[in-house]
Amino acid sequence: MAKDSQVKNKTFGEFIDDTILTAKINTVINETRELSFEELDFTVNRGVVTFTGKVPNRRVLRQLLSAVQAMAEVKAVHSELRLNGAGGQVPGTKRQDNAN
Repeated sequence: MAKDSQVKNKTFGEFIDDTILTAKINTVINETRELSFEELDFTVNRGVVTFTGKVPNRRVLRQLLSAVQAMAEVKAVHSELRLNGAGGQVPGTKRQDNAN
């Protein structure tokens, strides 16, 4: 489950937008059988999503990141995810400025 987004210095609109985005990402994770909130976490701050934890394989990683990047509210995605059993960090995926 997502950690509480930082509320400091956010407008009410930004807080609501991040809350809605958090709910959408939670739905994607819940609908992906291979993903578990026990091994995966994320934060949302002003439309910037940061993932941490582990995913089972590259296919699931691509599926998750693609689904989140496709959301209009997402401004950028940062991935600090690792593959289960791989021991190494998967190269981060970033996408900037989805607003335009």
